[in-house]
Amino acid sequence: MSPPACGRSRAGRRARLLDERWLVPITGSSRSRRVRRQDATFSGTAPSSRTDQPRDRARRHALEDGPPPATRPNRSTRPRGRPPLLLFSSAPLLAFRPASSARRHIPPPQPTPPLAGLYIHVPFCSQRCVYCDFYVTTTNRAEDPFVRALEVEAEIMGAEFGKREPLKTLYLGGGTPSLLSPSALARVFRAVHDRFDASALEEVTIEANPEDLAGASGQTWLRAVRDLGATRLSLGVQSFFDQDLTFMNRAHDSAQAVAGLEAAVAEIGDVSVDLIFGIPDQPFEHWGANLERALRLGATHLSTYSLTVEDKTPLRKMVDVGQVVPEGDETMRERFVFTHDYLEDRGFEHYEVSSYSKPGLRSRHNEGYWTHQTSIGLGPSAHSFWRETRSRGWRWADVANLPRWRDLLFAGERPLDWREQIGPDELADEAVILGLRRLVDGLDLDVLEADYGVDLLRDKRAELAAFEGAGLVEVTPSRVRLTIEGAAVADAVALRLVG
Repeated sequence: MSPPACGRSRAGRRARLLDERWLVPITGSSRSRRVRRQDATFSGTAPSSRTDQPRDRARRHALEDGPPPATRPNRSTRPRGRPPLLLFSSAPLLAFRPASSARRHIPPPQPTPPLAGLYIHVPFCSQRCVYCDFYVTTTNRAEDPFVRALEVEAEIMGAEFGKREPLKTLYLGGGTPSLLSPSALARVFRAVHDRFDASALEEVTIEANPEDLAGASGQTWLRAVRDLGATRLSLGVQSFFDQDLTFMNRAHDSAQAVAGLEAAVAEIGDVSVDLIFGIPDQPFEHWGANLERALRLGATHLSTYSLTVEDKTPLRKMVDVGQVVPEGDETMRERFVFTHDYLEDRGFEHYEVSSYSKPGLRSRHNEGYWTHQTSIGLGPSAHSFWRETRSRGWRWADVANLPRWRDLLFAGERPLDWREQIGPDELADEAVILGLRRLVDGLDLDVLEADYGVDLLRDKRAELAAFEGAGLVEVTPSRVRLTIEGAAVADAVALRLVG
């Protein structure tokens, strides 16, 4: 998964399941870099450099020399490769199911799955972060016209989808929902409850920035969202060090990051913290201290992202002119593996490539995306996904322009940017990519075959054998799970298993 835009892990972006950014390893470009050492509160030990052991070479061969996935028209993002080089015996894997050349069997239509969640995109930001490629606005921030348009869209979408199944989760992302006043948020929640069946809500998440939670006004806002029914706050900290925050053009400083997290924990209790690693010249001690401080201040869930250079962002321009040089692959891998070890040793479950939680506190809303559950998006640039059957559905997005989105709704029109039908082949590929990112539950092979007619153990025998031998995956008759080394290159592994 890619790093967050505008400071947090945006649910709107997560709905774009096959965006090109998902199709690369989590690491950046290779290079050597001298790390500047500075004082930090973390006393851990930096991971040592690893020599090129046989299994390390096997991992590279499994990724680089594996057979290319079968191609279909208009799927040019898939890599091409040489014929397979099988370095390890595949006998344990092949014993699970016999090889067969039978064509994919598409299962008969099944009932539409339940509506998983509702996402509301609040596009307001006080300033744009250097890595942000989401639709946000830093100037047009009048909340009353936005909320009125949102009420209209809730009425339109609620009439079509709202009463089919009860909502399980509600997520307010952006942008910065904490820029909305308590009265505006009350109107948003009222529209949701009026137009959708919210009787069975299990989780309500609101994203916030630390600077918005300061002082008496911040405490009032937190108590208001708690009273409205918020069960979790997602806080865009990114770092507890001022030089990191300045580089990212974050609006808060380190003191506000600490105060904001303390206030959120005191008022809401269940708080997820977003942190970014791989900031150029960020010492190892800083990253370790960020993790340590988040846990010490009471975070119950962490989303950790590698800094990714997206097109049409200030960071892209900085890289293009040589002002910034991204961190190298090995540094990114070491940070990723260290994060896994550090948080698991302290009782956190690494349940998705970028997500860690205390037991029982996973993000249910995001798990809906990762398991292909139906979701509806409201707000400019918000994405929606509706499954007509288990193997077919629709995906669409609102226009990514606040004035245009608002004007269309006030004119009685749906603010549709694009809409496409998704068939079993595309859904199957997405299921593989997303299922592998779920490190604890893994990819459920029985569901994959029942929903999409894909027998992965038969169709990808050679690739799975090579990955298993290289220590990148664990394979059982019913599931495929990435190891921590496999998770470090999750998208590269997944691309060999689709098609």
